[in-house]
Amino acid sequence: MARILHVGTNDAVMATRRAILERAGYEVTLAHNLSEVIAACAVNNFDVVILGQSLPSKEKQRVVHTVQERCKPIRFLEYHNGLAPDMPSAHAHLHVPSSTPQSLVQCVRHLAADLAREKEDQS
Repeated sequence: MARILHVGTNDAVMATRRAILERAGYEVTLAHNLSEVIAACAVNNFDVVILGQSLPSKEKQRVVHTVQERCKPIRFLEYHNGLAPDMPSAHAHLHVPSSTPQSLVQCVRHLAADLAREKEDQS
């Protein structure tokens, strides 16, 4: 199964998403800030990065840039609670009030499968 890095600041939300994804068979690592992202990327090669809605836009950009330097290829899923995503370049977006646990698992499954196809095509 795919390795997931979830970056955010809300411990309760991150723990809930981690539990949902682990129940679906994914390996999930949590990070609260850029230094934790760097440490996590030093020991794991992630497939999908989840950007929590509580991260400020500039921090999301720093996380994306940092992860892209360390984990290639990679897919990004951004949670947002505004009218539009903060990171339009993310591979997928989920709007907080309307997303469900099922939509999280389906989105991660789709992103991981897309990444697996890309890796297969490159080999």
